[in-house]
Order: sequence, then C-alpha cells, then structure tokens
Amino acid sequence: SSKVYLLGCFLICMGPSVSNEVVVLVVDAVLKKKELNSVDASFAIKELKEFLKRDPKALRYLKKGLGKGGVNSRSSEFKRVVSSVRKNLRRYHGLFSEGDRDYDKMVSELSSAKSFASLKKKALEVLSMHTSSKERASDYGFVWKQIWGLCYLSDLKKVRFLDLGCGFNPFSLIGLDKKQLGKIEFNSYDINVSEQDVLNKFYTGLSKTVDGFAGESGLLDLLDVSLVSSLPESDVCLMFKVTDHLDKGKGHKNTENVVVAVSAQFVVLSFPTVTRTGLPMKYPQRRWVEIMSERLGYVWEKFETKNEMFYVIDKRQADHH
Repeated sequence: SSKVYLLGCFLICMGPSVSNEVVVLVVDAVLKKKELNSVDASFAIKELKEFLKRDPKALRYLKKGLGKGGVNSRSSEFKRVVSSVRKNLRRYHGLFSEGDRDYDKMVSELSSAKSFASLKKKALEVLSMHTSSKERASDYGFVWKQIWGLCYLSDLKKVRFLDLGCGFNPFSLIGLDKKQLGKIEFNSYDINVSEQDVLNKFYTGLSKTVDGFAGESGLLDLLDVSLVSSLPESDVCLMFKVTDHLDKGKGHKNTENVVVAVSAQFVVLSFPTVTRTGLPMKYPQRRWVEIMSERLGYVWEKFETKNEMFYVIDKRQADHH
C-alpha cells in the first residue's frame, strides 16, 4: 500500500515519463534481498527518486517503459540501478544484517516471555543481532548511566524518550533497573516494518512486567522535518549513529534541521570512532557538533566508549530565548 501511496509523489517529482509499472518493478527487485525485504517500500521509492536525480543515464533507460526494446530486469543497466539503490538504502539506513533474522520467531519468543527475567534474557539475545547494538552491548550500562546523569533524569517523575533511527537499540532498556523503567515512556522510530513489530511486542512485555512503563514503535523518514517536528514532546531524543544517513556526505544541515525541529529538552548524538573493519578512524572528533551547538545557543557535553563518541546537547536555554 505504501508503494501505491508514494507513486504519486514519485511521478510529480520525476515527471510522468517513468511509468508506475517500471517503478514497482525496480522497487520489488531492490527489496528482494533478505536484509532489505522488511524495509517499507516508501523508503526504497524515495531512494530511487534521489538516485535518478543524480543519474540521467538511468533515468533515460527507465523512461523507455516495459514494451519491446524497453526496460528488462535481466539487462545490465537495470541491474546497475537496482544495485545502486540497494547500496544507498543499506548505507543510509544502517541496514547491515548480522545473518538471517527470523522476525516471526522473535515475536513469538517475546510473546512467551512471561517474567522480567525471561524478557531480559531474550532482549540480550536480540541485541546481538544488530551491528550497532552488538558493538555497544558491553557499554550499554555505562551509556545509560551517562545519559541518566547528564540529562538530569533522576529529578523527573516521568521520563519521555524519543529514539530516532532506533534499530534494536531500545532492547538495551533491559539494562536499566525496574524503578528507572517504571518512569519511562519510550517512542522509537525507524524504517523497518518487521523490527517495528518486534519492538512493539517487547514494549508490551515490558509494560506487563514493569509497572508504569509505556512504549511504542513507528515508521518515520528522518529527512521529513515536518514529520519530525510533529513527534511527541520528549525529555531526551536519542540519535545513535544516524547522522551519516541524514547528511549523506553533504555538510550537516539535515542533522541540524532534525536537532532543531525535534521537540526535546536534550538530544544525544553518537558517532563511531572505529571503522567497520575495527580500525581507529583518522578523524573521530566531530567538532562540527560543538560549533553547531554553540551557534544555536545549545550547551553540549560529550563522553566516549571504546568505539563510539556521544554528544549530549542541552537545548533548554535556547528554547527559553
């Protein structure tokens, strides 16, 4: 249904010369890959649109339609388009699979976890399935402690979190104690439909075993700033390793737009300090975050783990101006 919904937008942006049938053919081929097949089609359509803006050759090819001498799913040009869109989806949405994931099995196992202890055991297993949460697994206790302290959350009766581009990060909530969890209202957003189902099942389990906890997961494209600004108000907005997806190597304006638009007292950004192969990055410092924060009248603090840097941005003073 989201494919049909976004085809109208696609045709307005690209002109009516690329037929619906061609767009659907490309998007279906893109999402055939196991690690991409639970991504909402709307994101693949948007990524295709962006790619065609940059690649006139591909646009000319797709304009030929499906008739004789037209678009053929076995042609090298079709395969190049599909491969490029897949690559961008993976890169910008952090879709680096850790083996095959059986989402239905995860949902049923989470449903059968009747106690807090069994839910915790399952949550720790899930954290090992996602690249970023796996890398962060041994540091989550420290990360939560820092966020809890730097955002003054002990003073609050209720703590409202937003987690944007969340992946499986919300499963790390299981590292908090029941007293902390009982204060939390947690809203998380990403682009993966199946992960959304798994997270909602986890939140249901937490709310049954922890008095006071509430959580909900939804779909969201962070590049749509009007949607970001309409999200529920929060005390803390988490954005772990999402700025590369937002900025796509073109300055940092998109990240800034989200940081400004989101209705949160604090925003926590994180960045890797090692490469995917485990080597230290040449320039792990993100000085631009400090410059941006100071220009906007925000106060920042930072802390590090062995392979990640976190900036805690305090927006409260600026919001009062």
